[in-house]
Amino acid sequence: KNWAGRIVWWVMLAGLLVTFSRSAWLAAGLTVLPLGIWLYRQYADLRKPLLIILGAAAGLGLIGGAVLLAPILSRFNIFSSFSEYTSISARGELMNLAIQSIRQNPVTGIGAGNFPLLTLHSNVHDAAHSVHNVSLLLGAEIGIVGAALWYWLWMGPIFSVVKGLRSVNAQTLALAAAWFAIGLIALWDSYPWSLEAGRMLSVTLLAWLVNQS
Repeated sequence: KNWAGRIVWWVMLAGLLVTFSRSAWLAAGLTVLPLGIWLYRQYADLRKPLLIILGAAAGLGLIGGAVLLAPILSRFNIFSSFSEYTSISARGELMNLAIQSIRQNPVTGIGAGNFPLLTLHSNVHDAAHSVHNVSLLLGAEIGIVGAALWYWLWMGPIFSVVKGLRSVNAQTLALAAAWFAIGLIALWDSYPWSLEAGRMLSVTLLAWLVNQS
């Protein structure tokens, strides 16, 4: 409700835009608006602040989108540049490599943190790094139980919050939306788990959500 908080929110929104991360854009689009609508309906005192912050965000987003239209459109056209095409192609190769690895080592995997090493001994036309899907990454490194565990950790708390939606408080729902967004990003990028900062964010956010619910 205060202007300092609104400014911080708008700065973070601008940061989200200039990351040019398609998965982050998708996650924000599927969580922020539904959460805003729920808050608008449940809390009368938040209606005016929500209209201010979301209305201004929409306006700033349109202006930013117009200014950055060409690079934004290039992110959705894999044939717009050679680097974009090779990036998408390499991601597909990494996914195929992960699936092959899971087939060969379905129970034990190849060991936690070893997927980049696997790429060094493969024909993947990319630098040695993790496959851009957390469930495939965990499945390849620690077996299919690891992949199943990730989906359980992702969707379990979400189902728990949705079941008690009528009585859930705003903070819990906001944390659930953030956790759902992290899981969406993890479908297209490995960063929520392959990077140390990503693991810290994921574990901390999940702990907050479980503690609230």
